[in-house]
Amino acid sequence: MSLLRIDCVNPFFLDRFLLRLTGWGNFIEWGIIRNTKNMQDQATNLPEYEEANLRHTINILVKNKIFIIGIVLASAIIAFAFSSSLPKVFEVKAVLQIGTMPVGGKLVGVVSPADAAKKINADFYQPAVCRNLKISQNDCPHVGAQVFSDDFIALSARSSDADKTKSVLQETGRAVAAEYEAVVQKKRATAMSDIETYKNDAQRYAEKMRVAENDARSLEAEIRSLRSQIVAGRDVSLQIILSTNQNLLEAKQQDAEKYYSLANENTKQMETTLDLLTQIKPTEIFSGPETSSLPVSPRIWLNTMVAAILGLILGVFLVFAADWWRKTKSQ
Repeated sequence: MSLLRIDCVNPFFLDRFLLRLTGWGNFIEWGIIRNTKNMQDQATNLPEYEEANLRHTINILVKNKIFIIGIVLASAIIAFAFSSSLPKVFEVKAVLQIGTMPVGGKLVGVVSPADAAKKINADFYQPAVCRNLKISQNDCPHVGAQVFSDDFIALSARSSDADKTKSVLQETGRAVAAEYEAVVQKKRATAMSDIETYKNDAQRYAEKMRVAENDARSLEAEIRSLRSQIVAGRDVSLQIILSTNQNLLEAKQQDAEKYYSLANENTKQMETTLDLLTQIKPTEIFSGPETSSLPVSPRIWLNTMVAAILGLILGVFLVFAADWWRKTKSQ
């Protein structure tokens, strides 16, 4: 409102305002044109710059190839010599079988293989093993364990002394067995006691069965005699005695069948327990220990290859670092 009022009063101010606005427009247009031209120049010169930079990089590598190759060879030779001087470490493996014992009429492991493996991996048995073998704690190899079935655990240990490692694995198996041997022996004694109980019960029921069968045969003879007397018509009261004896005979036959069933049941229980008793197995080394045919450490050629690659990286880095230092110093 005030601008319009001023322009209406004095046209001179309006001319100056339009002139100033036109000047700013020309300045902005000139800036845009200049920035666009610079961007076009940079886009035109970028491939040439990248090509020159790539050519410079290749020249540096070619010029210093002897130095880089020397670094690679020196690294590989040092790694090979150092790896060859290290003692060869072999891996010894064995398989530990978890013992079984009868529980509730079936065989189960004396210990869960997962729990036993956890203890072995935690070096639970290592102090006792080293003490029994008269090996210092520092020289005693660590034994690793891995469950691979319901009854078997794979044991492994690495050391430069294969014979010592074999002894450690064997002693570890004995240590695991010794921990649960008391449980196995107790279960064995319980099974033997159960077998003796089943045997005695079977004999007792068999004897009762024989008594019931003898009583039944006696009653059958009496019944036959009574029937013959009734047929002859000697005494009518014999019919009552015959009925009573028939009821007794039926009861004796049922007793004989019951005792026969109980005797058979105890005999089967005795045979099942006896079969389970023969299947009780102690915890022991199932196979091995076996030593690997080739050392697992040091891996000479792998170490040499890794050292050569690291030497190549180091050589390239030193070459470009030296080039950068020369450029910086010259500037």
